[in-house]
Amino acid sequence: LPPDRVATTADIVTPLTLHAIATGCVALLAFISRRWAWSVLALGLPAILVGHALGSATQSTDTPFSRATLVSARDHIRVLSLNSWHAHPDIDQVERGIERANADVVVLLEVGPDKKPMLDRLSALYPHRRSCADRWECSVAILSRFPIRSGDARRTQLELPPLAWAEIDASALGLGTLTVVGAHVHRPSRSPRIHRLHMRALSALALSTQGPLIIAGDFNTGTLSASWRELVTVSGLRGSAQWAPTWPAIPLSAPQVDLDHILISPGMVFGRTGTGPHVGSDHIGIWAEVRLPALLPIKKIDHASVFQLH
Repeated sequence: LPPDRVATTADIVTPLTLHAIATGCVALLAFISRRWAWSVLALGLPAILVGHALGSATQSTDTPFSRATLVSARDHIRVLSLNSWHAHPDIDQVERGIERANADVVVLLEVGPDKKPMLDRLSALYPHRRSCADRWECSVAILSRFPIRSGDARRTQLELPPLAWAEIDASALGLGTLTVVGAHVHRPSRSPRIHRLHMRALSALALSTQGPLIIAGDFNTGTLSASWRELVTVSGLRGSAQWAPTWPAIPLSAPQVDLDHILISPGMVFGRTGTGPHVGSDHIGIWAEVRLPALLPIKKIDHASVFQLH
């Protein structure tokens, strides 16, 4: 196999790297203790899971953004990304969580035909959107409080991730415009090849987009993976430095791995970041304040580059 194929296949387990390191430390301690080996293992291995869950809990909130400064002039825009889960038994819970979060822009994944009524109700808060929620194979939406100059949402082929994109006019905040892309990347455990192609498609998209860019969504990989390193190296995008586990959040909300991310282009700066809200999905949301220079120029994005990457 080519080296890049081997690396991407290894990414099936890469999100568990910290678990593996911690397990190795516990195993070493058990070996040294000998007499108490089984006690060390019995206490140490569950402690690893609890420790990761606590690490997530310290960053998590159900109300990340204040209503007090909702439309005040500021140097940042508030972004929430949430995989709402196709199998969610209570769509109203997702809706309430989005309302509590109070973001300016919401990227939703796994928002299929059954959630279209929810999107319609949310239009009172988010009157502007681009969505392919009418097609199960796409199921991505971008909701915005601010006008969308242009945008679309679709999936054209298996080798490309489901995408939504929107050029958002943030002049109400004293800012210019920016492009927000929502993406749902294929799991490497299902097909390492498709996962790699999806990540490379996002790199190509970032390189073809002029001006400030945010890509958010479910990448189905962590920041220690080879595909993630390739994405940020080639595209120049960067995520927040904060490790933020978002999955799994059911049956207990004890996330272990960082599968959901928000990426920004050069010239943009992260402010506060964290996870939440908890809405009963198998993922918890991830959110960020992204600072932009005032009055950014209007940019153009090549429509073909979004949906016809090769």
